[in-house]
Amino acid sequence: MIGDALRPLARQLDDAANSARAIVGFVADTPGVTRVGQLEDRFDLDDRALQRLFARCIGATPKWVIRRVRLQEAAAHLERGETSLGELAATLGYTDQAHFARDFKAVVGLPPGAFAQRLRATWGAGEFDGFVAAGCA
Repeated sequence: MIGDALRPLARQLDDAANSARAIVGFVADTPGVTRVGQLEDRFDLDDRALQRLFARCIGATPKWVIRRVRLQEAAAHLERGETSLGELAATLGYTDQAHFARDFKAVVGLPPGAFAQRLRATWGAGEFDGFVAAGCA
């Protein structure tokens, strides 16, 4: 009897979790996502609905998720040494290199250049690719 009463709630939670999973997947698969407004437009949600969905299903804000994905992309680019810091900052949607460097250091604990040097010194060229791509850095 209790199970029957909880079934509609479980369905709602499943729907919400599926929606949140789809949005996070979109962020991860779409390098150009740099603003929460892009998610609101793409998934036809207002700001408050998106914030509630993320709080309930993910435990973080959409902005936090976007920032983490962007910085994960940055770590992969830095390891490969593909581009300058200024170009990388622009590619990831930062307004300037200084903002990117502050964000990166706040999350990773090292400035981007020092992070790249440490990776190459520790792992060697190319050895770290799978580790970064898997989201372990």
